[in-house]
Amino acid sequence: MASEAKERIGQAAASLLEPGQFIVLDVGTTALSVARAIPSDFRGTVATNSLLVAIELSNHPNVVVHVAGGRLRGGDMALSNSNAQNFFRDLHPDIAFLGSGGIDAAAGLTDYYLEEAAARKVIIQNSAVSYVLADSSKFGRVARHRVAGLQELTGLITDSEPPATIREALEKSGGVTIIA
Repeated sequence: MASEAKERIGQAAASLLEPGQFIVLDVGTTALSVARAIPSDFRGTVATNSLLVAIELSNHPNVVVHVAGGRLRGGDMALSNSNAQNFFRDLHPDIAFLGSGGIDAAAGLTDYYLEEAAARKVIIQNSAVSYVLADSSKFGRVARHRVAGLQELTGLITDSEPPATIREALEKSGGVTIIA
């Protein structure tokens, strides 16, 4: 069921893409679902700190993939530390899709890994638009490290209606909720 929800979220995110865009795809299984949903004929550039996302997109002939450096964390195959932060600091993507440890109306977007949270902060600051990818299991969850307040995000792409407090916190600053 969770993988089905992530697949729907990935498809909803991929449907927002336009040819020629410069995209950031973060780490995590839901970000990997976005990579899997990108059509094989899509033309654009993707920057990522996920080796899994990079491998998934390596067979897309019209996608240029840039991979952050840094320390490798197993499981999600995430790259992080100051190398990854500096990599993203020099980029200005059209759209970013961010993973999440949790999303809460008061705490905002949070994560379990300090260095990955720091990279996400930079991504949000430099992106024209940024969407959090979060299935319903992340609602009301507060991970150890704050990434951003919900007012700093363009929106949330999720599999079910979020609690009213999360939706209202997003909408208060013009953010949107996309339910896949």
